Amino acid sequence: MAEKVTVEQIKGKYAAQLTELGNFYKSQIQSIYNEAVGAQSKEQSKRELYEAYLKKAAALEEESQAKVNQALSQMKGALTENNLPTDSKNELRSAYYAEVAKAKESFTAKAKSEFGLK
Repeated sequence: MAEKVTVEQIKGKYAAQLTELGNFYKSQIQSIYNEAVGAQSKEQSKRELYEAYLKKAAALEEESQAKVNQALSQMKGALTENNLPTDSKNELRSAYYAEVAKAKESFTAKAKSEFGLK
């Protein structure tokens, strides 16, 4: 007889995936920030650069959300398939988005400061 799968096992697997996605998101948003800082020139105003940075960051966030939602959907499927409660999916979702929001806020504040915007 196969060993019963637990919520903790499933949660652990998907928590690891979300951590990877979060780290990837943060590294990509850092790259976008570095690119924006490196692109400063006289041809483009700092506000234009900042707005271009925000557009790229928003596109990255959208792509990231799609991947996270896919992982969370798979997690819910695994929990449901094993007749387990799905509450942990919402816990992971909340934790992931709280962490990403902090990273986004931090990089946005850094960018505003770098470009001398309020």
